[in-house]
Amino acid sequence: MRLRLISVTFAIVGLVLAACGGSTTAPAATAAATTAATAAATAAATEAPGTKTFVISQGDSGVANIPTLVARDELNAKGWNVKVVQVKDVSLSVDGMTRGEFQFGRGAVNAYMLAIQKGAPLKIIQQAVNNEWTFYTKESITKCAEIDGKKLAISSEGGVSTAITRNWINQECPTAKPSYLVIANSSDRFAALLSGQIDASPLATEDGTLLEEKGGTKFRKLADFARDLPNLETTMFAVNGDWAKQNPGSVQAFLRAHLESQRRIATESNYLAQMIEKYKSELSSTPSPKTIEAYKAKWKINGINEKDMQYTLDFFTKSGAIQPGLTLAQCADLSYLDAVLAAIGKK
Repeated sequence: MRLRLISVTFAIVGLVLAACGGSTTAPAATAAATTAATAAATAAATEAPGTKTFVISQGDSGVANIPTLVARDELNAKGWNVKVVQVKDVSLSVDGMTRGEFQFGRGAVNAYMLAIQKGAPLKIIQQAVNNEWTFYTKESITKCAEIDGKKLAISSEGGVSTAITRNWINQECPTAKPSYLVIANSSDRFAALLSGQIDASPLATEDGTLLEEKGGTKFRKLADFARDLPNLETTMFAVNGDWAKQNPGSVQAFLRAHLESQRRIATESNYLAQMIEKYKSELSSTPSPKTIEAYKAKWKINGINEKDMQYTLDFFTKSGAIQPGLTLAQCADLSYLDAVLAAIGKK
């Protein structure tokens, strides 16, 4: 009876303490439980509480797309349903994301900025690849002024390579008036230049390298925008901002898979070549060893940063590709990338 009375008494004391905010749990145990719960919550947030089904739109499918294809397959191997579709022009990416047909878009940063400025519900969230643009001409053209009257192929009026090329012409030879024509993909412009159908064009590093290999001395690299503008972000990932707010874990999961692939390219000597072999059926051409080597340094291991994004915004504003007044907060949301870096660490 006495033992039972003591047990009941302790039980009552425990209830009173609980009601008053007290605890019978040892402080160390409580701290451990809290830490475990916090870690579990963080892991759950990083493991994509949002939808596991989404579509990524992109243009040319070349070496620069390798991390995207890797991210798609890594997520799908875990039970996701991620698709990558090709569009001919970045405007189709903008339209598709605005309507909800695509959730992510991979394309020209200035086109996304301009669309956001006009009211599209998009946010830029990460780089897709470093600046990879060059400008090639026939051998007979030795300086900028000599493109006057020549056939110059561009990707589109809103293309990032178009904006960079026109900015260069305005600075180097403002009186030159080339004859512009649109050939959407860099690989198609390479083919047109190689066959003599055009006189000049901006080309991605991959196609410029191939032109040098196939054309020899018949062509000239008149400008290397990748070398001259290393801090300029050109090709970015954008997302439907409303969808991203509803599915932050989905955005984080994709960015994490993409960033981890970028890091492997930078640190593992044979990784990029192995992935090119794996995805060769999805690439527009087979890159040479020289091209593969050039692309090993085409990604930042920590993704984009605010400084380079501000530089990019200022560049395209000054060049006239977008109208003055757009702010970084309006066009970009780096919080998803920040969450990924917090989970996997910066390097």
